[in-house]
Amino acid sequence: MVGAAAMLLVVLAIGGFDTERHVAVSQIQVPEPKDPAPSDRAIADRALPAVAHLHVRRANGDTSGTAIVFRDDGHLMTTAEAVDGAEVISVQLADGRTLDATVIGSDRASDISVIKIDAAQLPTAVLGTDDHLQLGEPTIAIEALDGNNAPNISVGLISALRRRVEAGSGTTLHDMIQTNVRLTESGAGAALVDSSGAVIGVVTHRGMGDDASGSSSGNGSGSSTSTAIGSTLVPRFATPIGFAKQVADELILHGRVAHPWLGVRSSDLSEDQFEAVGRHGARVEDVATGSPADEADLRTGDVIVSIDSGHAIESSSDLVVALRGHHPGEPVAITVMRGSDEEVVTATLSENTSLP
Repeated sequence: MVGAAAMLLVVLAIGGFDTERHVAVSQIQVPEPKDPAPSDRAIADRALPAVAHLHVRRANGDTSGTAIVFRDDGHLMTTAEAVDGAEVISVQLADGRTLDATVIGSDRASDISVIKIDAAQLPTAVLGTDDHLQLGEPTIAIEALDGNNAPNISVGLISALRRRVEAGSGTTLHDMIQTNVRLTESGAGAALVDSSGAVIGVVTHRGMGDDASGSSSGNGSGSSTSTAIGSTLVPRFATPIGFAKQVADELILHGRVAHPWLGVRSSDLSEDQFEAVGRHGARVEDVATGSPADEADLRTGDVIVSIDSGHAIESSSDLVVALRGHHPGEPVAITVMRGSDEEVVTATLSENTSLP
């Protein structure tokens, strides 16, 4: 297999509080994405019946994308970008049928959208889990192409986890999967599947060509440590399927997503801060006046080390992911290090109304 020089990156960034830092780089060897072998095609065939092509008509021109059938009653999951501003959406199913679709709801903060076609008893994708993904794990991306063209199937690797992707319009995508699969220029909505054929992510076009950060912010700014296997190809990012499904279910129920808000800006700990605290966490850089954090008496300089007494917080990325598992109005117990003292405060989350 043709190998490509690649990099193992460990990057600490501070988002809105950036300072110059040393970046450690080690060279390793990873294979480039390749055409599917017969065994790879057999894996992709398990997911193909639930992968559909989108033709989207907009005032400024037509575009294409991919959607994943995740419910047999005609609900499909794709990216918000794929259907933004759509006047007409046509869905071509794997069985050749072409049906019009309506948008049930879109959430730009997660770049997930749900559309609906008038069909029932559809073959559905097996949704996998993204809890135990590992760097270098094989993946297959499946992109439905226009007309009678065969689907685009590309085999690659997971080249990074927990990536932060600056997605434009003030939007940041958190906890993203990075892969080195080859897709068309868009590739929006393509299914990223594991070696069993289960969907583990929804590929986004956002962040393509950008210098996506390995950091992630907790309701504002901040960063996390991220390990990445880089390649010379343009990286592609995918929303983990667990979070994508959570968003999709809420869109079906309510037509929108109510994102929880704590009201802090946070950052990873510097080496000196880590030594002073003695453990990892998310350092509070700022507290919004009148926010849930303010009412709970969180203070600048506090280091959040866990939520709900069992969910360890080792970075700002962890804080983002932990909070989005809650709903506005829910109380959360937050354990902080305040100097050398450990304290527990309770904050009742509200809704983040600043997201697009």
